[in-house]
Amino acid sequence: MITLSPSMPNDILAYRLTLYENLKTYNEFKIERMLADIEDKATGIVCLSKKIEPYNVQMAIKIAENITTDSSKEIFILKHMIPFIKDKQYHNLPIIYNSFQKKRDFILNNLIDDKYKKDKNSLFNKISKFLKQNKNYNIYTNELANGDLKSFFNKYDNSQEITEELLNNAIIQIIMSIATLHDIGIRHNDTHYGNFLYHKIKPGGYIKYTIRNKSYYLKNLGYLWVIWDFGISTQLNGITDYFRDYEMLSLYLRKPVFDDKNVQLYNMRFLAKDIENGENIETRRAHGNLNLKNKEIPVLISYLANTIYEFSINTELNHVVNKDVMSQIILDKNKKNCFKTYTDISTSWYRIQVRGENIDEATFLNEHINKIFADVFEKNISNINDTEVLFHVNINLDQINFKNQNQNQKIIIPRNM
Repeated sequence: MITLSPSMPNDILAYRLTLYENLKTYNEFKIERMLADIEDKATGIVCLSKKIEPYNVQMAIKIAENITTDSSKEIFILKHMIPFIKDKQYHNLPIIYNSFQKKRDFILNNLIDDKYKKDKNSLFNKISKFLKQNKNYNIYTNELANGDLKSFFNKYDNSQEITEELLNNAIIQIIMSIATLHDIGIRHNDTHYGNFLYHKIKPGGYIKYTIRNKSYYLKNLGYLWVIWDFGISTQLNGITDYFRDYEMLSLYLRKPVFDDKNVQLYNMRFLAKDIENGENIETRRAHGNLNLKNKEIPVLISYLANTIYEFSINTELNHVVNKDVMSQIILDKNKKNCFKTYTDISTSWYRIQVRGENIDEATFLNEHINKIFADVFEKNISNINDTEVLFHVNINLDQINFKNQNQNQKIIIPRNM
């Protein structure tokens, strides 16, 4: 948990980086409990450390198989983010403290206190269940967050603690965290609501975002949001390559939608991917994944999700799909004069090209997304002085120049990852 003293306007910058400098070589921690298990490309766990003195903090510890396309790539990206957080104040990115490799036996015998080894349901046995082989595992320690967007929505739905104002503020920071990640050349590829984490901080002042010379001031309401989990992230390429991350996020900002026959409606981009995987039409990804039972989704967030959806069906798509099924979809949609299709016979790839032109990410944000939140951003900016700005994120969103990487100021993922 990040705590700020009232005396320094830039305490977020100072505190996070001070902890990083003190913990970047620290490996004498003890695991207190297991937070979650991972069973994807790499098997592993997320654990919580005991308090580390004299800093009075706990760390999130991720232990995962040493697979280059997953945990090793994530460590590479996290480590290369640190200069951007230091030099460019990209504080909607997470901080990794340290990483190293140890075998299963070392982890079980040295990183767990003896008091957690007593019974069959002990922490020792829970961890040994997931670390099945005595081989090297990647261990990386990270700053500990207070929760994620999924739990934040649950609190909004079931209590008065989280307000509509706090949710709107959170979603803006989350949008900016995606833009910040893209600005350093990385596409996330898994932007569900479990991969956005928040830290509770002292409220007050403003976060300043500048996107191609257009600035926005967002009130600091006591929550700092960061994007997390880069195991399947890839290099960002192309003028419209950015859009998938916003599109996937939008699925977690709206409820499932049903037609007049009580059949769920679907986002066309993910619909095509599901057809490619041969899934039954009734079991495909629903149009929305946010299940609020007691409250409605805030109006601005609904408007944001719908705007992204409109862009989703007005953006070029590429998928290898079953010809007969896809032709039927295109035929049905053509009744609304929305779609046209053509085939590249040499590759058997089908493209759905929808009306509208491609726009770059900065224009997408400035001219479409941020206008939705015009009333959330501070309007009387003439009254804001520099001491009130906690940090300033200046996002250019220039494309990567692979021929001259020294001029990029981007993270270039090695090809073997």
